[in-house]
Amino acid sequence: MEKKDELEKHEPRASAAWQLDGLKRMTWIGVTEFYGQSICALRSILHEKPMCSCAIQAVNQTSTHQTHGTHPDDVTLTGDDLKRLKSLHSWRVESLKYSFALTHLNATLAKFNLSCLLELP
Repeated sequence: MEKKDELEKHEPRASAAWQLDGLKRMTWIGVTEFYGQSICALRSILHEKPMCSCAIQAVNQTSTHQTHGTHPDDVTLTGDDLKRLKSLHSWRVESLKYSFALTHLNATLAKFNLSCLLELP
């Protein structure tokens, strides 16, 4: 008979908890949509002082959305499609992990008085 721990590895909820526990142990977490802010947080951690400023962020606020050769506008999701996606366990787990990552990034930036970098324009 398998050990209880080995069984939990195959249980989606245990897997989600395991993933979040892993995220909680990380010193730095980067978020793709906040690439510049994530790199600033990493550099600040490594140098133990703020390595960017909010004034620079205000100047660089305009950005372009890069699709890297994909065609996202070719895909149209209906309300039913979104409802089905959001009902998936993996959607809920990924949403939870994303939320945690944003909170972690904000807390890291706050340690260097840089929370302003995550403010919306």
